Amino acid sequence: MIERPSEAKESGSHQGRALAESLRFRTWRDSSLAWIREDNLEKLDVIRSIVVVGSSNSGKTTIVNYIREMLNNHPAFSQAFDIPKRVITRPQRKNDDLEENIFASTSEDFTRETERGIAWERDMGAGRTERYGFVKSDPNKIPIYSANNALLKNRDSIVSSDPSFLDHSLVILVSAPDDARAKRLEKRSPDIVKDKPEEAKMRMEDSAMNQYPNCHVVVHNPEGAQAEVKKILAFVLENILASIKGTV
Repeated sequence: MIERPSEAKESGSHQGRALAESLRFRTWRDSSLAWIREDNLEKLDVIRSIVVVGSSNSGKTTIVNYIREMLNNHPAFSQAFDIPKRVITRPQRKNDDLEENIFASTSEDFTRETERGIAWERDMGAGRTERYGFVKSDPNKIPIYSANNALLKNRDSIVSSDPSFLDHSLVILVSAPDDARAKRLEKRSPDIVKDKPEEAKMRMEDSAMNQYPNCHVVVHNPEGAQAEVKKILAFVLENILASIKGTV
């Protein structure tokens, strides 16, 4: 059993600083695909959740699937971390991940699914708003949320039992080259590219690096980097777990 975040704060530990020191002084396996924001980690006294953010088609779902695979294969990770299902109000698309998402067809369905979890809004332009959220997480584990940049940009729209939860969240920013993102958008959502060019443009212009000031760890996710990105994520999770246990 890991030390509960509330207990860690009362005991005077500083998990963000411990994690920064661990990631700084331990090898990144000579990777050029990840780096940390030490100044932000210094402000993170306790880690109660992990939030993976990034632009459309930067690879957030792929990243979370890597993490889910690690949780399935490593008991220490599965005992410490939880990946709550995401709830979305937009229509389901052909290539959507049903293991990751729940699609709410009505406002009532959305509210019911997210009642004890987290919810926020995303401005899609042209007067259209989409609502996103997560079901309630396991209270004995650290939740890992995969969200769009709107979670950070629209903090005032967040509905949660803990409105300040982002203040105690480790934010992992996922980035990818624009050409890779464009190819992924074409493959994943050809209907948007064909029928909603303004939305496609909006998604491509929503740069992940706009959220750089708000993040703690950056993971670059270009094409062909699957093996290295998996190693980086395992390394980060290992050190998060160690910082929470106070063993770094």
